[in-house]
Amino acid sequence: MKSLRRTGRATASRICARWSRCPPKYRSSVRQDIAAAPASSYCLAMRTGSKSSRITPAEGLLCLISAITRVLVRSWAFTTAAKKFRGLGSFDTRSLSVSSGVADRARATSTRLRAMISSSTEAMGPALLLMVMLVTEKLIAATNQIDQPAEMLDPGGANATAGVGLDLGFWLVLAAAGVALGLFLWRRWYRLRSAPPRPAAFGPLGGGALFAAMLLVGAGGAAAARAAWDIESSGELATLSLADQAKVLLGLYGGQALVIATFAWLLLTARKPATSERRGPLGAVLLGAGALALFWPMTAATGALVGEVVSWLRQEDLSPIAHHTLGLLLDSDRDAWFALMVGLVVIVAPISEEVMYRGVIQETLGRLGLSRWAAIALTSGTFAVMHATVAPLHAVLSLFVLSLGLGWIYERTGRLSASITMHVLFNAGNLVIAF
Repeated sequence: MKSLRRTGRATASRICARWSRCPPKYRSSVRQDIAAAPASSYCLAMRTGSKSSRITPAEGLLCLISAITRVLVRSWAFTTAAKKFRGLGSFDTRSLSVSSGVADRARATSTRLRAMISSSTEAMGPALLLMVMLVTEKLIAATNQIDQPAEMLDPGGANATAGVGLDLGFWLVLAAAGVALGLFLWRRWYRLRSAPPRPAAFGPLGGGALFAAMLLVGAGGAAAARAAWDIESSGELATLSLADQAKVLLGLYGGQALVIATFAWLLLTARKPATSERRGPLGAVLLGAGALALFWPMTAATGALVGEVVSWLRQEDLSPIAHHTLGLLLDSDRDAWFALMVGLVVIVAPISEEVMYRGVIQETLGRLGLSRWAAIALTSGTFAVMHATVAPLHAVLSLFVLSLGLGWIYERTGRLSASITMHVLFNAGNLVIAF
């Protein structure tokens, strides 16, 4: 076999022409196509510690065209392309690109470069969506706070443009939700089969006992707070003043703190998995913030769509404040009870609820044999139903979507700190938008 590494373009063109004129029966019966390694093999080699994917090919190896023709396996934009092969100079390489496939490999390398840039900047998408959502929510809040007399219901009136901002905000929310859902499906972030294992802190019976203890001890703490501050025991929480609600919630979360401490002790003393691929605490916090940027548009779009349907069926406008506690905070004085209530809503409530729903209920359902998404869906349904006493229907359904995101990021990271961060930022963001 004659090597043509340094023979130049003239010899290469003559040999290619002679080879194309030869009848098939005079050609070699031995298969002469050597397929390049598939793109996935390079990722596998680097993950397993092999250095074969980082070896530069020998000088001029790819310019053997007398008897060998390389065939490149095509790679898509979302896979790692083959390594870029280096042969002769740029002029000689271009002259032999038809027979040696160097041009195809150059295109594959550019595809790989685009994939690397896309993977390094994929976090910018959720951040941009969150900025759009904050601006949109501010626009909707500013529109709803305008005093609208009965004359403004006429769409042809002089002030008919007051509803344009609301319509614009509604469509912006839907567009942001569509982009977020498309990104979620395109990147295949819904796949949870490779989720990291978590420490087995308790079994199904232990999880049921913890959930019952949180309910009973929380109810006992709330009853003790009512008795200590002489609050009417028969009155619902939504009918109490801000100070009385803060007192009752302080007793409720104080009682649940005992169960949360037990849960933390079980988690710390549990046997850790042999091979744990969980994110670190800081990485889980950052991913929780990114998950909020991804699921906030979908949560807001669900509330907006269901709210429009409910408003059309009832023939009445819905309140822009979809949570009783939030409306109570807006109408109350800025005193010590107000500060305590903000702290309970923004920090304490997310920790307690995430331990109960994600750390106990979702974990218990998973240990009963349910799939990850089935456990997330059942936990989210329980989460939404428990909020039905303080939120209208459209807000309950939007909270269901939010809970899907909370359960998803918990499964993806294997840490409660991710879902707690997402929950804290969601509550804080709603307070910022409302004020």
